[in-house]
Amino acid sequence: MRIAYDAAPMLNPRTGVGQYAAALLDALLATDPQLEVSLFAVGRQPAPATTSELSAALRGASGDGRATLRRLRIPARLVVAAWELARYPRGEVLFGRAAAVHGTNFWVPPLGRPNGVVTVHDLTFLLYPEFCTPQVRRYRWILPQVLKRCAVVLTPSETVAEQVSSELAFPRDRIVVTPEGVRRSALPAAPATPDARRDGRSYLLFTGAREPRKNLARLLRAFADVRDLDLDLVVAGPAGWGSEDLRARTVELGIAERVEFPGYLSDPALAALLAGARAFVFPSLYEGFGLPPLEAMAAGVPVVAARAGSLPEVLGDAAFWCDPLDVASIAAAIRTAVTDDGLRARAVAAGHARVAGYDWADTARLTLGAYERAAE
Repeated sequence: MRIAYDAAPMLNPRTGVGQYAAALLDALLATDPQLEVSLFAVGRQPAPATTSELSAALRGASGDGRATLRRLRIPARLVVAAWELARYPRGEVLFGRAAAVHGTNFWVPPLGRPNGVVTVHDLTFLLYPEFCTPQVRRYRWILPQVLKRCAVVLTPSETVAEQVSSELAFPRDRIVVTPEGVRRSALPAAPATPDARRDGRSYLLFTGAREPRKNLARLLRAFADVRDLDLDLVVAGPAGWGSEDLRARTVELGIAERVEFPGYLSDPALAALLAGARAFVFPSLYEGFGLPPLEAMAAGVPVVAARAGSLPEVLGDAAFWCDPLDVASIAAAIRTAVTDDGLRARAVAAGHARVAGYDWADTARLTLGAYERAAE
């Protein structure tokens, strides 16, 4: 089978969608030796030659070159809107004939026939538009058009599947839930040892883009409320948009010397941080899946998570739960996760058991089945 696959998220610095697209591609090529992939990308991302992680995918999982890349070097925000309005030319002009066309990031270009497969990671732009940039909010009208040319929708959770069905009136029997897996590259080589960083202090860890949906302002307030625990807080991830000045907020709360913002980090650097974290904190207001806390569980780190979005579905009984709108609830969950050794051990064991059910090979098999349906 030959498919077309949107590689644009893989060409930017990897955040959630880029990690998904890259890990799934590797798993697809490893699972189906006959699969050929025409990667396509719209936008001004870095050249593949400067993106070492993509070069392996272009060679194919076994080095046999089953993946090729074609690019349209025009700003994506312009192309997507114009393409949706004009509905011409067909996407096949960019990537050729394909049995199925997989839009890995909410979008599939206009097609000659409705053989699209689109991944809808969440419905933030529809359910919580206040958490989105104007560019992302456009998908309130773009995604319904995309669905008209798709045979199958993929979602990372049952939560999002039900939301797509109810909010967008897409047939539930054409939605396939494809849970994500744990990326081994993001995990410590040895089991986590909740000890300390380079300066000898214990710390909490958050990873993700700094944006309103991640609820970091309340996290900082909760962290200030547990300052007696003598912890640091590491907020790792790229600067997002729309958040208040978090650094200034740490000064106001009197915790500036205990909070670090290292920015975007590579997988090995994140793995090193996970290895020493006392607990992982993830008070997000809405998630379509929640890969960072799942990977923290895989690393053997206790997780404090918000009871919101798909997180209860994904993390089950393995997290220390909190109300993301209640600073006191977040602080209480942190305190328990850090100080109660019995509950910590139970949470780590439950986390390992939970993670065992999430594997990229399973994601690939479900996705290949969706491609076959789209190709019919």
